[in-house]
Amino acid sequence: MNHNDIQWLTERLPPIEPTVLRSEPDYYGASHEIAIQLGRAKAPRSFATWRHGWVYQPIAHVRQLVPWGSAKERHLVATEAHVQTLKAFGFERAVAVGLPFIYAPDSKVLRQPNTLLVMPSHSLPYTSHTWDEHSYVAAIAQLKDQFSQIVACVHSSCLIKGTWITEFDRYGIPWIVGATVEDRNALHRMATIFRSFETMTTNAIGSHLPYAAYAGCKLSIYGPFAEFSEKDFEKDPWYSQYPDLLKHVILHGRESAIRQQCPQFFVHPENAVTHEEWGKAVLGDSYRRNSKAIAQFLGWSPAEQIAGHLRRTAKALQRKMSRRGGA
Repeated sequence: MNHNDIQWLTERLPPIEPTVLRSEPDYYGASHEIAIQLGRAKAPRSFATWRHGWVYQPIAHVRQLVPWGSAKERHLVATEAHVQTLKAFGFERAVAVGLPFIYAPDSKVLRQPNTLLVMPSHSLPYTSHTWDEHSYVAAIAQLKDQFSQIVACVHSSCLIKGTWITEFDRYGIPWIVGATVEDRNALHRMATIFRSFETMTTNAIGSHLPYAAYAGCKLSIYGPFAEFSEKDFEKDPWYSQYPDLLKHVILHGRESAIRQQCPQFFVHPENAVTHEEWGKAVLGDSYRRNSKAIAQFLGWSPAEQIAGHLRRTAKALQRKMSRRGGA
C-alpha cells in the first residue's frame, strides 16, 4: 500500500453535507440517520435533547448530561445510570436510548490490516490551544515503518484554524476531515472511518475512544498528552455560564486523572487491543431503541409537532414583549 495514497479510504466515505442545526439531535446528523431509517426525506424539528458525546468525568453538574433545556423537557441519554442521576437533579423525563453514534449505519467495509488512524485532540471555533503539535506528530512519524499506512483524522475546526495539518504535511502523513457538527452524514462518516482501520491512536480523552472501540478498532493513547486549560475556553459562550463546571472538567481531563481512570489505553499502538464490550457499555448499546421509538421520544408525532411549535411561538412572543417592555 502506498503510504500517501488514501483513495481507498476517501472513496468509501459519504460526502460532507451541511445542514441547519435546529436543536441538539441535529448535531452530527443524528436526527438525519433516524429519518433515513424511517424512510423520511427530512427529519422534523426535534422537541427533546439527545446527549451527543461521552461524559467521561464524574457527574457533578446537571449540565454535563443536559447541556441545554429545562427539567420539563424530555432528554435522551446514554444509560439508565444517567437517567437516575438526572432524576436526582429533578429532571424526570430522561430516557436511556444510547448515544447517537450507535445509530449510525453499519458500513460493510473491509478493515485494512496493520493500518493506524491518528486522532489528535481537537479545537472548537471559539477555543484556543497551545498543544505541542510538532512533538506529537514527530512521535507518530516514527511509527511509519511499523504500519502499512498511517492516516490522520482532524476535526473541521482544526482544519479551519490550521491546527495539526501543517505538521502532518511536514512529515508526509496524509489526513482527512472527520466530524463536522453541521454535517448530516457525520455519524455515518465517522463509523466508516473507524471500521476501516485496525488501530486508532490519540493523544487526548474524548468520545472518539468509545466510538472507535464500538467500531472494532484497537485503542491506544500514545505520545505527548494534550491537556486543556481554563484559558483555552475563555471565549466559550457555554462554559462562561458554568465556570465551576469548567474547572471540574479541566481537573478530570488531566493526564494523571485519565491514566488513573483508563490505564488500559496507555499503550504503544503496536500493542493495542480491542475494547468492544467497553465501547458498547459506555455508549449505552444495551439501551438501544428502534427508530420509531426514537422518533416518538424526539417529538416527531403530529400531535407533539403541533404542541412543540406552539410552545416555540409562545416563547418567541414572550421574548419579544419582554424586549419591548424594557425599551
